[in-house]
Amino acid sequence: MIWEGTIVDGTGEKPFHGDVAVVDGRIVDVGQADVDGEADAIDASGLIVAPGFIDIHSHSDFTLLVDPRAASSISQGVTLEVIGNCGYGCAVVGDPELAKEFIYGYTPEVDISWRSTAGYLERLDSAQPAVNVVTLVPNGQLRLATMGREGRPARPDELKQMQGLLTRSMEEGAFGLSTGLESGPEAETPEEEVTALSGLAARVGGLYTTHTRNRDEKAVEAIEEAIRTAENAGARLQISHLTPRSGVADAERSMKLVDEALGRGVEVAFDMHTRLFGTTYLKTVLPHWVLDGSKEEIVERLRDPATRAEMKGFRNLIASLGDWERVVLLDNPTFPEFSRKNFAEIAEQMGADPLDCAYDLLLAEVDALHRPMVILHSYTEDLLRMTYEHP
Repeated sequence: MIWEGTIVDGTGEKPFHGDVAVVDGRIVDVGQADVDGEADAIDASGLIVAPGFIDIHSHSDFTLLVDPRAASSISQGVTLEVIGNCGYGCAVVGDPELAKEFIYGYTPEVDISWRSTAGYLERLDSAQPAVNVVTLVPNGQLRLATMGREGRPARPDELKQMQGLLTRSMEEGAFGLSTGLESGPEAETPEEEVTALSGLAARVGGLYTTHTRNRDEKAVEAIEEAIRTAENAGARLQISHLTPRSGVADAERSMKLVDEALGRGVEVAFDMHTRLFGTTYLKTVLPHWVLDGSKEEIVERLRDPATRAEMKGFRNLIASLGDWERVVLLDNPTFPEFSRKNFAEIAEQMGADPLDCAYDLLLAEVDALHRPMVILHSYTEDLLRMTYEHP
């Protein structure tokens, strides 16, 4: 029994004062109840009582297999995580070696033994995670399984193959489709291709969620595209981490676009992470063609001065911040001396241009290009507060 708490029941109604009776791990009554002297009772006076929170945007796909305790979620009251976001996730899998590139938190201590969404969910179920899980189908994995690393629009036969994989995944329990259109091969995915896939998911009740194509100087246009795609596909839309990196004016315009779409009857919502930075792979600085071929070919490209000069013309979300002091390398066993330092500091220490430093670090990690990760200091508290206050 939980008694004398302020109950927020998740229905949208106003909080109310009351008790919650729990029997064998299930809620059996909410309201006013007599406390059985023999029952375990929790005095919740002055506290909020809620049934648990949904983390609509999680990247715990693989880490729940590594450590299913989900301590960081459970300790914050999260009881359901939506995974498979931003085009990244654990299924479907074509070539496991390629699939690793679109799995956050990959570590070789867990084998990628599955290929389908059903196989992944069975593996996840056997790990007995402490949270409930809903999975999206990541477009990045659909493309890798069908086209490899090729950064171009899909041919008609390839799109048909991706639609088949998506259909099967939805039948196996996936909740919708996600895209990550800002980087890697997904950046070459045309709007028509996304519309075809999200429309297929929508026809069986699935959600379309997107990390939009651009989140800085063309962020507003990217959100216009996301809304247009959903509208044309007849899909429910979740815009991932809506707040642009380009400041207050673009944030206001972005939320106005959402309001206008809602006014037209489009079912659209958005989320935003609760921190002042974003995270991504350091390899995001590389054009997708650099990663084509064998390890030896990748090494040759990263070492060649002429190829590096060509690579520096590639627009990417890390360099587009325009300030290397805001790009910080996360803990990395290969470079403990650079861990938690920003790239302006790393460049000074290495005596090289920040981009060349990034290429050198990736060259040293060529056997584990998924491992070096960075955080990007992109936001202010005032900017995020404005987002959170939107109804």
